[in-house]
Amino acid sequence: MTGTLTIAYRSPTPLYTDLTLSGHVESIEGRKVRTVGTLYAGDRLCVEANGIFILVEHARFARLARTHGAVAAP
Repeated sequence: MTGTLTIAYRSPTPLYTDLTLSGHVESIEGRKVRTVGTLYAGDRLCVEANGIFILVEHARFARLARTHGAVAAP
């Protein structure tokens, strides 16, 4: 589940241009997974992102989804 997601737009992202998206896990601390990512148009940085994601076992995720009105995948 997404804990936080921060996106910093560094420059305009052009249309009809090949883009390079890169991301990786920076660290795992218990159930917290810290990630970073970038989006480039050629050599130009367009976007940087940082996120913290929380590992949740499937059964608990399904219960949370049902509680909040969503249909969880089987």
